[in-house]
Amino acid sequence: ADTHIVFHGDGSYGWRPLRASPAAEQRARIGASPVYLMATRGAELHVRGVVRGTVLVYSPAQIVITGNLTYANGHSPAADDYLGLVSDRDVVIAEAGVTGTGDLNIDAAIYARREFLVRNFEFGRTALLAIYGSLSAGSISASEPRYAMRVEFDRRFERIRPPDFPMTSR
Repeated sequence: ADTHIVFHGDGSYGWRPLRASPAAEQRARIGASPVYLMATRGAELHVRGVVRGTVLVYSPAQIVITGNLTYANGHSPAADDYLGLVSDRDVVIAEAGVTGTGDLNIDAAIYARREFLVRNFEFGRTALLAIYGSLSAGSISASEPRYAMRVEFDRRFERIRPPDFPMTSR
């Protein structure tokens, strides 16, 4: 089913069906081994939070970013937090009513086979969409005037990548 996933800075994550009450959240810890969060055919995954550990989120349909997605240990070259977002179709930035109207920070390697999309990009004032990691997509939608977009490559990806993240020879 469509699921909302929230990462917590203490190294845990919670999930609940998208249409359930917040009290229905289940929790688990991210251990020393990579964690794979995978949706079934047609299911949407909504993600936000603070990642501590190594995680790959995969959906054959769509991943929707509903708020900041940052690393607990920041951008230090020695940090060992890694997040991969992989979709066979789209990775989407939710509308401003969900993400808020300010800046949005995403620390992740992102792969959207079809499109990386900013919903409601026509929304009023400009904030910053800052991606620290990588962004690979079949196409990228407009982001302005809602967001000015900055993508900064995470140099750690030159030697290591999130678990099972797609690779090419380019």
